[in-house]
Amino acid sequence: MQRDKNKIAAAPYRLSWPAIFGGMFAATGAWLLLHALGLALGLSQLEPGSPSDLRATGIGSGIWTVLMSMVSLFIGGMVTARAAGILGRSNAGLHGIVLWGVTAVAGLVLIVSVIASVARGATGVMEQTAMVSQTALPNVTGMLGINGRDLLNPINSRLHQQGKPTVSVEQLEAALRDASATSLSQGRFDSEVFETSLVGHTGLTRQDVNELVGSAKQRLATFQDDAVQATKRVATITGRAFWGIFGIMMLSLISSVLGAIAGVTPRQRELSAQAAELPPESRHAVQA
Repeated sequence: MQRDKNKIAAAPYRLSWPAIFGGMFAATGAWLLLHALGLALGLSQLEPGSPSDLRATGIGSGIWTVLMSMVSLFIGGMVTARAAGILGRSNAGLHGIVLWGVTAVAGLVLIVSVIASVARGATGVMEQTAMVSQTALPNVTGMLGINGRDLLNPINSRLHQQGKPTVSVEQLEAALRDASATSLSQGRFDSEVFETSLVGHTGLTRQDVNELVGSAKQRLATFQDDAVQATKRVATITGRAFWGIFGIMMLSLISSVLGAIAGVTPRQRELSAQAAELPPESRHAVQA
């Protein structure tokens, strides 16, 4: 008994960071292995032309993601507990929690680095777009999701019936550019400026311009309603995704703790119980 007590090298509730990092690498390796297996099984049975198969593949990939996280962290927890030395089940559970936290932070850092790389690429595209926009004014109707030809069709049909010249999309865009330049010089946008510019570039009457502006406002309102609905759908999907992430992380935490507890051997529990009976000054004895 005294010989076993002399081999006790750590206090019962001291974290073993080498064991935790070893468990993290074991969990990561197991996750990659299971991920490769899931891809192999999923892609070998995928039928792109079948909507039911695509739906089943999506559901299966979600279930497989949960299982991968749970199994990999369970393995990581067992490795951590076995490598931690002398510890009981309660201390093993503590190691499992820390293992889960370290693994989650490492995954978060990886995701942030990927997002940063994508953001840098998007910034480069935006800079190129800005350089192009300095030499050419944008298509205003296109930016608003409005097709200028669709706006002009009703008016052009009436003008054609009246024997008057029709209005082209190029004339409409020229009027928009002229109105934009005038508004920038005045520091404000005035609908009167736009209507005057449109009359001057197209030869339309005020009644025709009012009809065109009214049609544009209706289409813009429809576009805004569609944008609001799209935003709501994105928010709903994002919320569900975060609920899924929360569920995966919670199940992974439980799996990591259970794996660490299951990884404790009877010998480790025996030595941990012996360490608890020793005086505090004797718990840090170096192995003989």
